[in-house]
Amino acid sequence: MPGDRVRRPAPSRSNAGTAPRRLGWFDATSVVTILCLTLCAWRGLGGGSLGDWTTEARPSVDALLAGHLGEFFRLAPAYGGSLLLRAPFMALCRLWGGGGIAVYRMSALPCLASVAALCAWLSSDMRQRGRGLGARMAAVAVCSFNPLAIVALQTGHPEELLGGVLCVAAVLCAQRDHPIWSGVLVGLAIANKEWGVLAAGPVLMALPHGRWRALASTTATAGLLFAPFVLIHAGGFVGQTEAVSVDAGSLFSPFQLWWSLGTPIAGGARIGPGWLAGLGHTLPIAIAVPLTIAYALRTRREPGHGRLDAMLLLALLLLLRCALDPWDAVYYPVPFLTAMLAWDATSSDRPPLIAALASISGWFVCEGAVTRFDGNRDVLATLFALAVLPAIGAMCLRLFRCSTSRSTAAPGLRHPRAFALRRG
Repeated sequence: MPGDRVRRPAPSRSNAGTAPRRLGWFDATSVVTILCLTLCAWRGLGGGSLGDWTTEARPSVDALLAGHLGEFFRLAPAYGGSLLLRAPFMALCRLWGGGGIAVYRMSALPCLASVAALCAWLSSDMRQRGRGLGARMAAVAVCSFNPLAIVALQTGHPEELLGGVLCVAAVLCAQRDHPIWSGVLVGLAIANKEWGVLAAGPVLMALPHGRWRALASTTATAGLLFAPFVLIHAGGFVGQTEAVSVDAGSLFSPFQLWWSLGTPIAGGARIGPGWLAGLGHTLPIAIAVPLTIAYALRTRREPGHGRLDAMLLLALLLLLRCALDPWDAVYYPVPFLTAMLAWDATSSDRPPLIAALASISGWFVCEGAVTRFDGNRDVLATLFALAVLPAIGAMCLRLFRCSTSRSTAAPGLRHPRAFALRRG
C-alpha cells in the first residue's frame, strides 16, 4: 500500500545498537562495577595491615619517592617493574603528604582501575553480541568482586590483579588482530611480574598474522622496563629474581599438587624435595611451551577456533602456575579467575556460571577451608587436588580433543557479524 511506504522504516542492524551507544561506556553494568570495586577496595584496603608490602616493597618505594633512583633499583623486589609502573600514582600521594598506608593504597589504585577497564571492555563486547543486561551485569560482578582479589590486596600484592588484566587484554587484542598492542601488553605483564610470559603463547595463537611484530613489541617493552634494574644494579634485582624463580622447594604450600612428595615436619608442615627446589616457579613457565605447541598443532587446520579458545589456553596455563608452583600463595589464582571469566564471557551465550563457580571454589579451598578445618594441611591439599585436577582435565579436553564438527563449539564463529565485531 502507498501508505505503508511513509511509515518509519524498521531499524536496521546498524541502527539497532545506536541507543545503547548513546550512553557510552556508562550504563547499569558500570554502576555494578563501581559498587563491586568499591566494596573490594574497602575490604582489601580498609585495614591497617600491609602484608608483604612492608618488608618487600616499601624500602624500595621510599627510596624512589625520595628521589634515590639507584637505591630503588638496588632494593627493588622481584616485581620491581610493577612498582615502576605504579610509581606516578604513589608520587601523587606523596605530593599530598600521604603516609605509608596511603602510598600503598594509591599503588593499588591503578590495579583496581585496570579491572574496571576490563569490565567495561567485556560488557561492550557482550552487548555487541546481543547479550542481555542481566548476563552483562553478572559478568562484571564476577570480574570486579573476586574474593581472592581481596586477599591479594590484604597481603600486599595488588600487582596480581594488574598482571591478570594485562594478560587477558593482550589476548583480547590479539583476537581482534592488533599484534603490536597485544605485544606491548604482554611486555607490560612480564615487567609487572615474571609469570606474565605465560600470555605469550596464547597471544601468538590468537593472532591471525603479525606474530613477529608482536614478539618484537613484547621484547622492546619488557626490555625497556627491565633495563634499569639490570644495568644499574644487576646484583640486587637479578639475584632476588633468581631466588624467587628457582629456589622455592623448601617453601611448601598445601595449595599445589606436589604436597604428597614433601617430607613431614613438626606442626603438620612439609619440606619439598631437593629436585623440586631447583625448579621452583620456572616449571609452570617451562611446561607452557609444549602445551602451546600441542595446541598449535591441534588447531592448525582450524585457525578460527584456535583463536577463540586462546583465552582458555591462557586460563589453563595460569591454573598450572598455581598447581605446579611449590609455594602457591592464596592470591595466585587471581589471574586464572580473571582469564576464566574473560573466556566464559566472550566465547558463549550463557551467563558466566563456570567463572562464578571457579571463583567460589577458589575462595573456599584457599580461604574458607583453612578456618573450617583448623589449618589441617593434609586436608587442604586434598581439597585443592579435588578442585584443580577435574578443572585441568576439563580444560585439556576442550583444548586438545579431536572432533569432527566444530559447529557446536564456537558460537562466536558461527555468526559472521559477531565474528566481524570480534575482529574490531
